[in-house]
Amino acid sequence: MTVTLAAISMQIVVLLLTRNYVYYLFLSIGATVIQNFVISVKTDKLYPCLREKDIRPIPKETLGEIRRNVHALLIHRIGSVAVFNTDNLLISKFVGVATAGLYSNYMLIRRFLNILISALFDAITPVLGNMAATETEKRNQTVFYQLNFFSAWLFGWMSICLFCLYDPFIDIWLGRGYLLSGPAVLLIVVNFYVTNMRTPVLNTKSVLGLFWDDRYKAILEAVFNLVISVILARRWGIEGIVAGTLISTLAIPFWFEPWILYRRGLHMRVREYFIRYLRYLSVTVIVGTATWLLCRMTNGDIGGFLLKALICGTVPNIGYLLVYRRTEELRLLKHVIGRMAKFLFTSPL
Repeated sequence: MTVTLAAISMQIVVLLLTRNYVYYLFLSIGATVIQNFVISVKTDKLYPCLREKDIRPIPKETLGEIRRNVHALLIHRIGSVAVFNTDNLLISKFVGVATAGLYSNYMLIRRFLNILISALFDAITPVLGNMAATETEKRNQTVFYQLNFFSAWLFGWMSICLFCLYDPFIDIWLGRGYLLSGPAVLLIVVNFYVTNMRTPVLNTKSVLGLFWDDRYKAILEAVFNLVISVILARRWGIEGIVAGTLISTLAIPFWFEPWILYRRGLHMRVREYFIRYLRYLSVTVIVGTATWLLCRMTNGDIGGFLLKALICGTVPNIGYLLVYRRTEELRLLKHVIGRMAKFLFTSPL
């Protein structure tokens, strides 16, 4: 985690000072090499048995299970890349390269947030894996609810911040000529929320080894996304392409992934997941609307942007705190944050 954050900080500084993308790539490669070296040293230290020469062969049943899961993971990965890396190509084809450039500016900010999110949840995964192997099924269910509540708060707040600060930031950074339309920005933010709200489900599925049952889901999603995005692009341009990605997510992984998790992993009725999801979403919409209305009262200069940032940093969190103050979920959140902080600051990554 330390190496990752240091590399990201250095990459930002290098881009601001030199505007040279080659240096940025060199830093990325160097950070990856350092991470792999630290992981190797730490692994050898924690698990010296890995360096032993007298190793018994893996049983055929276990080896077959590993191969099956690796095959499923490969299919998931191919589908995921196809879904999340076609929008720019479609925008360039159906709308224009200039609009694709504007869209890339918004995606640059979103990708930076996704890097931080990935680092955060990668630190949580070892905790989930250990609990899945040692705790009872009831305890795993409780932990998933805690993680889902934390994710709803975090991604709800981040989505509100993006919606209120996206355009003001890009206006200050590049100018008003680089702004997308309001509906396009809203769809980008909704996509961000829906996609990241899948994270607790995907992480829990991963630690429970539930890769095989939905192995073709990602490929089906990619094909559906391409077809619906092309159809909508001809009618609504960039808004149609972004909406196509959102529709494909809602049509397939949004319900299928939690259904697999609840049926095969947690052994619960999936209806509970969607009830909680709708409750979290409703609170986010209400709190987000109040935040947006307050932000509209500020100016468009740098001072106004800072005031917007202050509003986004305080109002949504106060709103969440007021709504959830008496819930069991909030009481248990401190425990989750404590465990996460421990792994964040002790992880060699």
